[in-house]
Amino acid sequence: MTLRPEANLHGDAVKSQTARRSLLLFDLPGESCAFSLEEVQELVLLPALIRPPGIPPAVEGFFDLGGHLITVVRLDRLFGLAAQELGLYTPLVVLRGMRQSFAVTVESVREILPLTEETYLQMGEHDSFNRCAIGKMDLDGRVIHILSAERILSREEQQRLEELRNMAQQRLRMLEPIS
Repeated sequence: MTLRPEANLHGDAVKSQTARRSLLLFDLPGESCAFSLEEVQELVLLPALIRPPGIPPAVEGFFDLGGHLITVVRLDRLFGLAAQELGLYTPLVVLRGMRQSFAVTVESVREILPLTEETYLQMGEHDSFNRCAIGKMDLDGRVIHILSAERILSREEQQRLEELRNMAQQRLRMLEPIS
């Protein structure tokens, strides 16, 4: 069960939702964020990417992961943060739970930690675009934004990413040897 913005997180519901939750804490330029561990498929270092012409600035490219083409989304650009310098050891968080898995660039992965009732602060319905931030957590005076993998992108953005991924997949097929 994933912590979702639609969930009623009042009273006993907060206790039941937070008691079993673990979060993957990571940094973006100037921000600390987290995903529910259940939304994380895996962590990988930035591989060589396929960059077809005409991809939008929020998309860094595509890579093959076990036979599946994964789209790499730049959260720094999507959220309007300072530009993140990408390099050989840039971590990617591959997310699951949507029609198509995608990965996001992060500056660093810090730790896995439990979400507790004492540290969880619920976000309002209009506190973030598309309700992608579903809550906050106070960690030693530092605010951690808890993000929903399903809501990072709007439906239209998810559809556009799927179209771009399909186009990139078709281009790759044209380069396969004829058998």
